[in-house]
Amino acid sequence: QAKNGDAEMKILKELRHVFGDDMKRSPTGDDLRKLPYLDKVIKETLRLASPVQVAQRGLTQAVEVGGYTLLPGGHFGRGNTWVALHIMAISHSKKYWGDDALDFKPERFEAEKMKSWHPFQYVPFGGGKRLCIGNLFAITQVKVVLTMILRKYSLRAVPGKDIKIDKNDLATPLSAEKGGGVWLRFHERIDWEQAAYTDRPSAAALMGAMKEKEPCKTFDAKGQELHIIWGGEFGTTKKLAQSLHDAAKKSNFKVTTSSCAEVKMADLAELQEGAVVAVLMATYNGHPPSNAVNFVAEATSAAEKGEPVLKGKRFAVLAIGNSNWVSTFAKVGRQVDDAFARCGAGQLFPCEVADKNSTFSQVTMAWRQMLFQSLGSVVGNTGGDEELHHEPPATYLKFGGDATVAAEPEKAAEWRDSARPAFLKHLGYSSCKILRNDEVCGEPPSSDAYKSVKHMEVSVPCSDHAAYECGDHLEVVPMNPPNVIESVCKFLKI
Repeated sequence: QAKNGDAEMKILKELRHVFGDDMKRSPTGDDLRKLPYLDKVIKETLRLASPVQVAQRGLTQAVEVGGYTLLPGGHFGRGNTWVALHIMAISHSKKYWGDDALDFKPERFEAEKMKSWHPFQYVPFGGGKRLCIGNLFAITQVKVVLTMILRKYSLRAVPGKDIKIDKNDLATPLSAEKGGGVWLRFHERIDWEQAAYTDRPSAAALMGAMKEKEPCKTFDAKGQELHIIWGGEFGTTKKLAQSLHDAAKKSNFKVTTSSCAEVKMADLAELQEGAVVAVLMATYNGHPPSNAVNFVAEATSAAEKGEPVLKGKRFAVLAIGNSNWVSTFAKVGRQVDDAFARCGAGQLFPCEVADKNSTFSQVTMAWRQMLFQSLGSVVGNTGGDEELHHEPPATYLKFGGDATVAAEPEKAAEWRDSARPAFLKHLGYSSCKILRNDEVCGEPPSSDAYKSVKHMEVSVPCSDHAAYECGDHLEVVPMNPPNVIESVCKFLKI
């Protein structure tokens, strides 16, 4: 369901038929027997990703295989001759499942289609007399858990977090501790209607298509209104909003863009029926950016009071954060997403998260495609060569080789001792001294487990009345080589 919105919609329709509007009741045995489509989804999942990939059987009689005769009794006429059955190979075989064997299609398990199957075409739990005795219990357990989870949450795959296989054991996914794991996002359901995203692929699916060079689509919104709101501190969110604004204009949206400081909930309430609001919201140490504090507080307050001030409006949220701050990752964006839904607005698709520590540019591009695809008609594509990045700069500078002019040591020292402090002071920075810079990772640099971790201590300059408070950011700016700086200055005629 995390990657297949059409299957999710069918399951939810089935769950609603069985459970009504009760999203919390525990399922009974009779409830589980009334969920045939969920049963098909589980079986198709087990076919594509069988928990047991290889089974062994001992021969009790001679068997002909590929022109060879396999005899029981082993090499020396005693014991067993063991045969390994590759369950995954059978489950993925085009001979039995057709050219779309690797596609997720629960409809394969319709009763009429199964009548023509080979008896051992589908064996996720083995088969014959040695069939796993716990298979019915396992299926029942999965159905119970899924009926509880899917009524409360919408699940989405995390873009850029594909399942990795352990190179030392091809039957085992790599654990999260080793850089693998199964990454999912849980979006709490406000009501049943939140679920149906059948014609809108997830950001993970769009990213996969883009990586395979599927053309990025262009859209015609036919004059629909789109209101972009952004909240951020250091320019990243603002640039994203401006980029979205420009792309929306090219797609024939009637678009407005405002910072959160310029918008109140009352302004959104006055928008016409069906208006669309796209929110780009950053999180800093678990708190809203300074230009969004009042807006977030106002939205949260309206949600807590149950005021349907956004009824009839539609929205989508891109939450921006850094996964290094695990406990507060993208917290404010999710908070706004929840508040808008509780204020009566219709969610176009679940809140997406752009991680500055991961596939940030790819996710923002995929989110834009999802937004436009939800609102506009596809009119073409941009060609198969569009990469996942923002608009290219107007001018490129290339330095290197004989064309690079190296600064004289005296000039470099003069710049370092005089120009740099003045320049930093002009920008509002203070010069500090690094007191300690120690490597604390105990692994050798050549080790696969090596990941540099530094212990640093920095002096705070008292003369500039500088101060440090918990939550302040440390900005680390790389030092550009003097020869590159001088080349840039010459190019710009400075």
